[in-house]
Amino acid sequence: MANRMERANAQIQKALSEIISFDLNNPKLSSMLTITSVETSIDFAVCKVKVSVLSKEKQDMQAQLKVLKQAEGFIKKLLLQKVKMPKAPKLVFILDEGYLHSERINEILDKLEIPKLDEEE
Repeated sequence: MANRMERANAQIQKALSEIISFDLNNPKLSSMLTITSVETSIDFAVCKVKVSVLSKEKQDMQAQLKVLKQAEGFIKKLLLQKVKMPKAPKLVFILDEGYLHSERINEILDKLEIPKLDEEE
């Protein structure tokens, strides 16, 4: 069962990426938006879609999520055409902040002053 859901999630993720990249003609939508993961409930009622936006501005990220939420009906319609499933799930777009966390860690690591080791030691 888990394998089946993993395949379904992968298909949905691919389809959503294509829809957002090629079918949504919204100038407010960034080209630096990526679907990082999809988690669908077993009954296909709800689909949690994690979205990453390449931006350091929290307002810009929230604006991208708002555009996706407003286009949910259109996205669901196209999703049903691309992926065969029992019904169109409710799409819940969630901001994936993993990129921001890794950027912050890299900034901290860059600021650390670590003495270099002598090769003789």
